[in-house]
Amino acid sequence: SGETEGLRRQAQENPNNPQIRFDLALALYGDGLTEGAIETLVDLVKTHPSWNEESARTQLLKIFDALGHADPITVEGRRKLSAVLFS
Repeated sequence: SGETEGLRRQAQENPNNPQIRFDLALALYGDGLTEGAIETLVDLVKTHPSWNEESARTQLLKIFDALGHADPITVEGRRKLSAVLFS
């Protein structure tokens, strides 16, 4: 959608702004681009782990729950999140 593309541009222009990156992840998820949303949120957990009361990690867990524990996207996303949290 146009909103997603606008947020992508803003995120590229302001890579250290966690709110824009979080909003982009939500827009990606809303557009059905779940893997892109997960990638964006995992990166946000890596760069801003405690931002906004750990909103990125919390949103990741909500996405994983919505997809189901056996979904391949969840399995891969959890692996990536674990690598960030335990590295």
